[in-house]
Amino acid sequence: MKQKMDEEPGKWTWKTLAWEVSFANIMHLRDRLAHAFGSFPVIWAYMMKQFIPHVILILFANFRIRE
Repeated sequence: MKQKMDEEPGKWTWKTLAWEVSFANIMHLRDRLAHAFGSFPVIWAYMMKQFIPHVILILFANFRIRE
């Protein structure tokens, strides 16, 4: 991230790079889907990125243990 900040000084900060790494892709997807299906709340994007994958991993782990 430091290298990217040095390549384009003034454009990137630690905060903007952290946002790009953590949530930019899901927010771009949310915006693209909004054109086709209507608006999506921000909580949808947060859950798709941070909550639902963890729940699915827990469910798969529990399924594997019970076999």
